[in-house]
Amino acid sequence: MTLKKNLTHTFVTDPEAVASFFEALIEGFRKREIKISSDEREITLHPTESIDMSLSTNHRNSRTKLNISINWPETHRKNVRSLFSSSPNTDV
Repeated sequence: MTLKKNLTHTFVTDPEAVASFFEALIEGFRKREIKISSDEREITLHPTESIDMSLSTNHRNSRTKLNISINWPETHRKNVRSLFSSSPNTDV
């Protein structure tokens, strides 16, 4: 049984809100617990010691894109469902 742990949340915001988001993300990395939510559900991530990061930018059609990718190996937990705050539905 595999639980889907994907969550996508796209929105338009301002620079101050982006800064607040990154401050919360920084605090989550320090605590080794990052909670990310959308209107539908919340996922709690637990970063490990070894983290890979990549950064790229793209300028096209008067738009600038900044991509930040952060990933780490998933630790095996006894109860994977505890990563989810919502109901333990395996079809999520």
